[in-house]
Amino acid sequence: VELGGKKSSIGGPREAIANGVGYLPSNRRLEGMMRGRSLIENMAITFGLDYGRHNLFIDRRQERRVTESWLKRLKVKTPSAKVNIEALSGGNQQKVVMGKWLMGRRLKVLLLDHPTRGLDPGARDDLFDAIRNSASDGLVVIFVGDTTAEILELSDKVLVMKDGRVVQKYDLSGGDTPTEGEIVAAMV
Repeated sequence: VELGGKKSSIGGPREAIANGVGYLPSNRRLEGMMRGRSLIENMAITFGLDYGRHNLFIDRRQERRVTESWLKRLKVKTPSAKVNIEALSGGNQQKVVMGKWLMGRRLKVLLLDHPTRGLDPGARDDLFDAIRNSASDGLVVIFVGDTTAEILELSDKVLVMKDGRVVQKYDLSGGDTPTEGEIVAAMV
């Protein structure tokens, strides 16, 4: 993998995080969140990597303040950051799972694997707003979507893959205007 013009070897989560790569899995309950834990614990899992002193000492007050700030920014509906993540709706859980990556200051690339699956329209719109804002701040977002419509709505560039290879590229910010049918045709 090439990141920022440098070849990087990413053999697992530690290497990915060290290289500024975050991952929002398609199944948040199995892979994305720590069940039975608070929102602070879920979001701040990456906190020490950026705010702690050599990962030995973490300022818990700062950790709470940063987490609460991101909960507001992501429009997470919760009475407190101390609430168990399982008490939230699926959409709010997804925002928390994404928030743990967005609050990291060293994040360069965020891989999103079907991030809107199972979300209501309001949560989907909030998630899209957060993705757009992060991308406009310079974050590279790689988005694997459920529908071509949401891919076209959110993307600047679309790469169509078939059998592990890129078979078609569209530069939406450069004026390409593919239809959903053209994208699907390139996939088959």
